[in-house]
Amino acid sequence: MDIHRLSGCTYPFRDRPWAEALEKVRRAGFTRVDLLGRAPHFSLDSAEGDLEALWAFAQSLGLHIANLGTYVGRGFAGDAAAQQAEWEALCRAVDIAARWGARSIRVVPGNDDPACLGQIIPWFRKAAAYAQACGVYLGFETHGGGISGALEPMQALVEGVASPHFGILYDPCNLMRGGVDYRAALWALRGHIAHVHLKDGAFGREGFQLTMLGEGQIDARWVAEMLDAWGYQGDIALEYELASPPPEEGLAQWYAYAERLWG
Repeated sequence: MDIHRLSGCTYPFRDRPWAEALEKVRRAGFTRVDLLGRAPHFSLDSAEGDLEALWAFAQSLGLHIANLGTYVGRGFAGDAAAQQAEWEALCRAVDIAARWGARSIRVVPGNDDPACLGQIIPWFRKAAAYAQACGVYLGFETHGGGISGALEPMQALVEGVASPHFGILYDPCNLMRGGVDYRAALWALRGHIAHVHLKDGAFGREGFQLTMLGEGQIDARWVAEMLDAWGYQGDIALEYELASPPPEEGLAQWYAYAERLWG
């Protein structure tokens, strides 16, 4: 794993202004950032923030924007008007990603119900063609829904779209929390990885608990080695979600751990 492909998520600073979030990620050691796709961070609604100012500030900090954590795609499970509006939003997100040099954006698999697969696959096939022409990858997060939390419908979606620029945002911790074998899922979907989020957790007497990176049951070294072995060229974004220590401290500790693991 090339440590220069490591990025930090702004998610733990989701209630703080984007400038503060970017500064905290940079101070934690990262030179790449995964932007949360809603206000007060990145929003496709120009009324919710000045995207050009955000991009300029990231550049001034020496931060490369690796991924836009948008929520585009949900409307593809709606009526014709919702689908058209979602298509326009997705194209805008892809255009911004391409202009900013971001490799990928996060998408949402419709309403995350397997019943919508037949409806959303043609739209994502069209979206993937547009994204490929722009050099951008689309990934839906393994997030515990009817599609995003079960291996069979995830496979049905990626195989239905059948594009090298469409796949999953692989989060092994989310999968484990949802009762899915994260190793088996990576093996099954190894040719369809668009982006990666990494955190850690473990099952104990009180159920599932998030942990500091390296203290849970996710084998981060194995994940990185398998991704490299299968030719994954994208980022691994560290997604800090713990309440303690505060994210300023915790994310820096995670970066230091990753340096020891992969540096």
